Amino acid sequence: MFNIGDKLKKYRNRRAMSQKEFSQFLGISQNYLSEIENGIHTPSLKQISKFAEKMNTTVSRLLGEKSA
Repeated sequence: MFNIGDKLKKYRNRRAMSQKEFSQFLGISQNYLSEIENGIHTPSLKQISKFAEKMNTTVSRLLGEKSA
């Protein structure tokens, strides 16, 4: 099953960013990022759109099977 948290974590790890750094980059709390990465929370489509913009990718790519 797809998990947006997996995509965010892969992106963050590829850039050698801590959760704190990446959460600040995305404009969310570190706790919320942790919960997304662990599958506890799923961000809204509006939030995913903002994440994609900040990550310089598209929503479809972020939500799709290919790497973000």
